[in-house]
Amino acid sequence: MTEQTQPDASVSRETGFERCPKCNLRPQAPGGTVKWCLECRAEYQRNYQNGRTEMAKNKGFREGVKATKELLAREFEQFGGSQFSGDEIAALIRRAPGPKNDEEEQPQTP
Repeated sequence: MTEQTQPDASVSRETGFERCPKCNLRPQAPGGTVKWCLECRAEYQRNYQNGRTEMAKNKGFREGVKATKELLAREFEQFGGSQFSGDEIAALIRRAPGPKNDEEEQPQTP
């Protein structure tokens, strides 16, 4: 008996092109190291860029928290071993100066 082989499922019967391994619906786009279709590549790039934006936002938030903690620590160091009530601490925090912008920290040149 002769052995029949099944056609490769990744190759489209209609066009003969290899299908996208991610969606298995559309033909692979030419070029690139990952052989996805154009739609899957575009979706990946959108998700990647959104992820980078989120990482940048999170990094900015963490740096802001770090700067705020340092600012408040310096503000309270001047009081030494004083005892405060919660209301007094809240008032001190609200009166504490905010962090300076990068432009404000740089010396102005005439």
